[in-house]
Amino acid sequence: MNEHARHRCHGLLQTIWCVGILLLLIVLEWRWFQRGVLSEHPPMLDFPHELRAIVIAVAAWLGLRGCIGMFSPDGNKQSFFPSQWPLHPVGRAAAAGIPLLAGVLLTVVMGIDPRLFYQWVMEDGPVETMSALMALTAGAVLARVWWLQRRAPVHPLRGICLLGFAVACVLLAGEEVSWLQRQTGYATPAAFSGNMQGEFNLHNFVTNHMENAYYLTAFAAAVFGAFLREACNIGRAWPWISGILPGRLVAYAGALGAGFNYEMWNTIPTQLTFFSTMVILLWFARHGRGAPGGTWLPLAVLMVIMAGQLISLALGHTMVRSWDGTEVKEFFMPMSFLLYALELRARFGRGSAPIPS
Repeated sequence: MNEHARHRCHGLLQTIWCVGILLLLIVLEWRWFQRGVLSEHPPMLDFPHELRAIVIAVAAWLGLRGCIGMFSPDGNKQSFFPSQWPLHPVGRAAAAGIPLLAGVLLTVVMGIDPRLFYQWVMEDGPVETMSALMALTAGAVLARVWWLQRRAPVHPLRGICLLGFAVACVLLAGEEVSWLQRQTGYATPAAFSGNMQGEFNLHNFVTNHMENAYYLTAFAAAVFGAFLREACNIGRAWPWISGILPGRLVAYAGALGAGFNYEMWNTIPTQLTFFSTMVILLWFARHGRGAPGGTWLPLAVLMVIMAGQLISLALGHTMVRSWDGTEVKEFFMPMSFLLYALELRARFGRGSAPIPS
């Protein structure tokens, strides 16, 4: 067996271990903790839950190491050079600095003044409004990229992904503000009156399920996608997808949405996303040479995530609403989508082939 085959076998075993650990934890949720996998409640920080968090962190590390082993023929070596988007230094500084500064500001306000924090993240407040606008803009830009690509000789799945993501961003923007129902005052249709808010939106019929699906999808699209681009030679197996994977700056904005968990902290998907994000940021820091932000930016993002999560666990009970922290998560996710859309617009230009970035 050659070296590449050994790497792939070792990666497969690590992935199997990751899946096995997570399946075991899901069983224990029902049998030992007597709750569902997605059940939300104030965080419990006793020994069994701390041990459980450590096990999930190990599973996250094994899963990401397994991906490298299976998809990268060179094992731990970097397979793709990091994306250099934006090419202009001012644009690069803005794409790197604005998410980081926003993360620091929101973390400080959350820790110092819960009532001011609530005024920022309340319904129709500045954070929610900007989240909806960023999602809507991302949808428009992605639709434009799809329109420019529609007749190009590219794999059809690329077009499906671009159009699907564009539609999802528009839906996200509408759901974020209940399709402007509070602003315009139109009545809730009878079919929607039974959801959690009694407003014209879909996500509050199954809030917990939709939240977890959204957060996992956002992590996969922004953070894990950038990891696949650089750490794994994913283009060998699926060449069509390599051109639409995001760069690091998209991942850094998306990573900021991994923290700020209070009632969702003890759920398996939340902790898996949180610890996977930490591992990926450390990998980016280790391989930071020549990449935007180098080593310092992923470490700075990691510090903000950890600080936001610790503040959420320590002071979450003082929030005006116990779920206020999720509004911060839902601010950085559309921000990462907008950066992703702008990166693809710059990468593809008006043609079908990616512009070197």
